[in-house]
Amino acid sequence: QPGVHTCIIAAEDPAQLERNVEAARNFRPLAATELAALERRTAPVWEDNTFFRQWT
Repeated sequence: QPGVHTCIIAAEDPAQLERNVEAARNFRPLAATELAALERRTAPVWEDNTFFRQWT
């Protein structure tokens, strides 16, 4: 996705770190249909949450 490059994940303890690593290992990109559905659901609030980019 354009604009999505990384996710910084913190861990409170080693067990949480292990769960985070497992989640990363099981990652799969969204299918085009899943992505389109997500974009449709978030479209109404997208502009409200990106207005700060005008400041830079």
